[in-house]
Amino acid sequence: MATITLEQWAAHLRSVDLGAAITRAGIMLALEGQRHAALGVTDAPGGLRVRSGNLRRSIKGVVKSVSGSKSVDIRLSAGGGVGRGLVNYAAIHEFGGTIQSRSGGSMTPSGVQREPDSGPARSVTIPARPYLQPALWHIADKATEVMSLTIADAIRGDG
Repeated sequence: MATITLEQWAAHLRSVDLGAAITRAGIMLALEGQRHAALGVTDAPGGLRVRSGNLRRSIKGVVKSVSGSKSVDIRLSAGGGVGRGLVNYAAIHEFGGTIQSRSGGSMTPSGVQREPDSGPARSVTIPARPYLQPALWHIADKATEVMSLTIADAIRGDG
């Protein structure tokens, strides 16, 4: 077993790039959050029915370094552009809400009425079926362990 002096240990610790280690841990947590949120968008009972997979593909985990500090922000989002555009129903599934139909029947993209006026506008209430919030809770539970292991690896010179 090799021994080192306190001065050598202090010099080694000064050479460790903690910012890079924390960013690496943040990336691992963001990817785990993205994976967990995608699992939340499944055909499981009480979950969402997958039709196109666009919502699942729109889920992104992003890490932003906080300038001037050795910390990171981890953000999970959904609904960004995938393939043919935005997934505009991402928020209604996460938070729930009521959707009002337009009165006057449906229209074609060119503005021609497809069906006769069907009477007053109708509404449908969509229950909240969160997939991002549970993923954030999941990675929050893992954050201390992942950060600790990643920083320990950096101190050992393994990362």
